[in-house]
Amino acid sequence: MKSKRRYAELDALRGVASLLVFFFHATMDRQGYNKIFKIGVTGVDLFFIISGFVIFMSLQRVKDGKEFVVNRVSRLYPTYWVCVIFTSVLMVIHSLYRHKFDIDILKILSNLTMFQYYFGVDDIDGSYWTMIIEMLFYILVFILYICGALNRIIFIMFSVSLSFVAFCYFKNDGEIISSLINQFPLFQFVLLFLSGILFYKIMHYQLEAFNGYLMIILCLLIQIALFPYVGRSRIFISWLEYSVIIIGYYFIFWLFVNGYIKVIANNLLLLFGKISFALYLSHSYITFYLIIPLFHGKIGVNFWIVVLFINLPIVVLVSYVITYYIEIPVSKYMKMKLRRKYS
Repeated sequence: MKSKRRYAELDALRGVASLLVFFFHATMDRQGYNKIFKIGVTGVDLFFIISGFVIFMSLQRVKDGKEFVVNRVSRLYPTYWVCVIFTSVLMVIHSLYRHKFDIDILKILSNLTMFQYYFGVDDIDGSYWTMIIEMLFYILVFILYICGALNRIIFIMFSVSLSFVAFCYFKNDGEIISSLINQFPLFQFVLLFLSGILFYKIMHYQLEAFNGYLMIILCLLIQIALFPYVGRSRIFISWLEYSVIIIGYYFIFWLFVNGYIKVIANNLLLLFGKISFALYLSHSYITFYLIIPLFHGKIGVNFWIVVLFINLPIVVLVSYVITYYIEIPVSKYMKMKLRRKYS
């Protein structure tokens, strides 16, 4: 029987990850304010582990590859499109305020595809850089699913990641490594997605716990070893800081798998978890270029008052409206229409 269970702890962890990213972006250009919140740059790592767990769980519930694609498209694109348009409108208003109309329609249209990375077009919002990594992971999982090779996903992902690690350490050619990452950016984080899958398989007795945790520890150690070569964390935090935080994320997931963190599933974190996708996609530009520069930079309001009592409530309100009045109803409608069309 296919499980229909939803894990509230995962929603809460999404909420934690979204808050980490929000506070990182709010403080990233503020010396003295980011001593603690710079660790929020690793919030995307937590998102990737969660995504590995959730996507593999969703595969247990679909009847074929078409349903998987329909579920992903209807889940991601409505919110993403709204956030692209929302940020684009803000950019137009901001440029008009500065008496410098600067808008690129082709850039907006390319961003609406979610594959602007391969079009050689910049992201409208800096936060969008993770979306191509998520999409490549979904495509990889989909290909393995329709080829009947999903049971080999652990071997395949391990092989890919170990080959990449070996190349990084033995070839040690920064230009070639950068070229590989540019061609297939999933290389950088494939072990985080794989860790989420392994946690799922252990939790649902699809993998013997001892062997599963050995592989998870190997994923963790390799991801830490890759720190000098991949991701954006290395720009903002040290190897030691990253190591401590990523070990913490894996420990939290171990607690989750063993049922020890049900307490975090409180109403506040569940709310942030529910709106986390919209919050992640919509917060960066409005925070970094509008609210903080206006209220703190021009008006002179205390930085933390701006962040906690102006910026965060506005971002939460925007994300709430997008989630409950656009994402949920439009996603349901799109899923229904696509299922009818492709069933």
